[in-house]
Parts: sequence; structure tokens; C-alpha cells
Amino acid sequence: MKNLFLILCLFFVYELSAQVNPKTRWGNVSQEEIDYKEVPFEKDAGAVVLYEEGFMNMRFPIQTTVYRRIKILSEKGIEEANRSLHFQHKYKLQNINGLKAQTINFENGKPVKYELKKSDFYYKELNDVFTSVDFTFPNIKVGSIIEYEYTLYSENMRWINAWYFQDRIPTLYSSIKINPEGLNAGFATIAVGELFVKKYKKSQDGGNQHQWILTDIPGYTSYTFNYNQEDQRERLILQLKKYYKWKDNYYNDSPELVEITTKWTDLTKEVEDRQKSFNNPAFAKSLLDEIGKSDDEFNYLKNICQYFKNNYTWNGYTSTMPIPEMTNRRLHKEKSGSVADLNLHLYSLLNAANFQVELVILSTRAHGKIITSYPYLGQFNAVVNMVTLKDGRSFFIDASDLSDEVGYMPLKNYNQYGLVVDPKKETFISMDAPLSELYLSQTYALVNGKMNLVKITKTNGYFNSDRDRTEKSVENYLNLNFTEKNKSQTTLMHDK
Repeated sequence: MKNLFLILCLFFVYELSAQVNPKTRWGNVSQEEIDYKEVPFEKDAGAVVLYEEGFMNMRFPIQTTVYRRIKILSEKGIEEANRSLHFQHKYKLQNINGLKAQTINFENGKPVKYELKKSDFYYKELNDVFTSVDFTFPNIKVGSIIEYEYTLYSENMRWINAWYFQDRIPTLYSSIKINPEGLNAGFATIAVGELFVKKYKKSQDGGNQHQWILTDIPGYTSYTFNYNQEDQRERLILQLKKYYKWKDNYYNDSPELVEITTKWTDLTKEVEDRQKSFNNPAFAKSLLDEIGKSDDEFNYLKNICQYFKNNYTWNGYTSTMPIPEMTNRRLHKEKSGSVADLNLHLYSLLNAANFQVELVILSTRAHGKIITSYPYLGQFNAVVNMVTLKDGRSFFIDASDLSDEVGYMPLKNYNQYGLVVDPKKETFISMDAPLSELYLSQTYALVNGKMNLVKITKTNGYFNSDRDRTEKSVENYLNLNFTEKNKSQTTLMHDK
């Protein structure tokens, strides 16, 4: 009997946490939400998403309306009052409209609402691609409820991060409803996340309209020992498979069914074809006269990289797709380009110098791991060169960041796998960071009552760089060949 009572109590707690207010509407706060003080499955949470829902209308441009309600549970949750939304303004692919937000406090037993004005939303271009909309909820305190709503318009159909069920704070109820009517397109639905695969609820609401619901989701910041916590978020992705493109002519309108790339070899062919249009091999060959040639293949490679380091800089732009935007001739004139621009130019130079070189597209750690079962270019945001010498040694080189010696590209690029741009075969390559080592010897001697210290070090790889390494943890120092900084050495420490 006691066990039954306990089960009933647990069931009641679950229902209460999963649906504090299943009829949540703008400005309508329930007594359950007012009384809610602690998340049962994440007791130290400073704030909680009480309720969020989205609706995607797949008519072009795609319209996604988002509503979210959050409660502040403790002082550390007050930081949730600062919000930032991003959209891609480049090529006018995205825009945000209808943004509204308000704080709801409870004073003298009554809800008091503080609505943000239009002037409280600050639009700022982060770079040439993205714009942020930043805003802060007013009069925030423990117990405040904040809510906001907006509509995202998007013309990018091919790869859609349709909905994130998981936030950095726990979420009690999250729902996305998708209406594909009118798009005349086919999508594959990709479920990402252990919880989503195991326990989501899906319902159909007339026609082809579907709704996905997930409840009691812990914050993704609770994940440890991974490169990118956000990449582990429970989410729903839509991948475009085919769509109808209308062709207008003098006699009639006729739709053309366009099939989207479904094979990795087709994708790499698309990448190669688009890169070729920006590449001028003859121009690259003409630049080799400015670079000191060496009979030693590795030294020649270093000379080319040094030439690159002296003449070109990264403009800060990483495309969502690793496709260049300027020819190598124009890049040489402007001296600055994107990750894709720089690496394609380096590839062209290395080819002209008769190196065995291949382009590898990848997703950086901040962008998340690639899903190898779904060929789509939008998963990649960077491209690097892979050079193989005649003695069998291979090196990854990122022309946008040559701060380290040859063979040690930025650590952010080492993210599980990369895809070799080769239309003839599907080739994923493991991208493991090379070993870097530090040997340190300290000898103390007491001479005539004075303490003398002799300190000797040997380093290689990332330890040799002149850049500030304070942000990198010990486990990220990885590499190969040694540079001796003193003639004698006593080994006391070995780290990586």
C-alpha cells in the first residue's frame, strides 16, 4: 500500500513538472507557475523554461513562430534576463519580425507586467553574415516570469535546424508543430538526442501537419567531457530531399522536380565544381617564383606556408558552407579572405608546386560534429589542406591560421572526421590532433649560502608557438618534433 502511495506521489510530481500550465498563453500565468520553486530533476537550476512552443509554416519563405516562457528560481538565474537572437542577413536569407517581450512580477498578490518597447531591442551586425538582436528584461528578481515571442523568416530550405528542445537551463515542456502544406517539397526528419529518440510524443493534426513534444529535459550544460555542449542538444532537423521549381515560359507554367544531393560523392563533386570556378592554376604557378624553392620537400612546404603567412590574412569570415567567394587572383590583390578563399588559394599553390595535396571539408568544434549518414553541405563550415610528402608524412594545414608550425593547425579543427573532396569515392578521414610535449628540468644548487636555479626546457608543437596559450587546457597540447632549447636536459615532467 505504501509502495502504491509512493508511485502515485511520484506520478503526480512528474505531471506537475511536465505540464505546469498546459494552457499557457501570452500574459496568462497560472497559480502552479507562481508557486513553482525547484526543478525536481535538476535541483540546482537557477532558472527553468516553463513552456515553449514553435510553429513552422513551410510556405516559402519558411516562417517559424517561437514562444518561450522562463521562470527565475534563484539569484544565479537572473542572467537569463539577457537574451540574444541571431539571424543571417547575408543575401537576405533570414530576418526576425514581430519580436515582443515582457517581465511578469507578483506584487501584493497580483501580476504586474513590464513590457519592452521597440527601442529596447538592439540590432547589431556581428560580421558580414550574422546580425544579433539583444534585449534585457526589466525589473528582474527571483520569482520573475519572463516571456518573449518572435517570427523567423528564412529562405534557406536545404538544411533546417527546425527546433531545439533543450536549452542551457532545464525545460519542462517543449513543442514544435510543422505545417508542410503548400511547399511542394519533401523532407527527411532527423531526430538528434537520446531523450528525443526515446520519449518524444508525436501527433498528427489534420493533413500532413505534425507536432513533436518533449518534456522534462535537463539543461545541456550538465553534459561534460565533450568539445561542444550545444552539439549534444536534443533537437529536430529537417533535410530537404526534393522540391518543385516553377519554370515560366511564353506558353505555360510547368514545374520541374529538383532532387537534392543524397550521396557524399555527389556532394563532393558539387564542392569541387564550385571551387574550380574560383581557381586559376596558371596564376598560382606564376607566384611560385616569389617563393624560395628547396630540394628538401618539407622545407619547401614550410617556405610556401611562410609566404602565405607574410602575405595573406583571414578576414574573420567562416562560411556556413566551405565555398570561396573570390578567385585566387582577387585574393592575392586584396590580401585578405575567408577560410575557404585562403585554403583554396593555398591548395592551388601546393598543386602548382607538385605536392600531393587534397582539400578536406570539416565542421569545427564550435559548429558541432557532422552526421555522416546525411550528406549535406550545410554541416560543414571549414576547409583545410591535407598534404602528403613522399616520405609518407601527412600534415593538415589551415591557411587561415598559420600561427603554429607546419603540421599543427588550430585545435578547433580537430573534430572527429573530415570529408576529402574527391568525387570519385567517399572518403572520411579521422582528424586527431598530433602530440605536443614539454620537458622541463629544474636544478637547484646551494653555493656559498646562495640558492642557484638552472631551468632547462624542451618543447615541440603548440608549446613552441608565440601566441598566448593560457586559454588552452593541458590535455589540448598535442604534437611531434623536438626543438632543443639547451644542450643538456634532465627530464622531470611529461605532459600532453
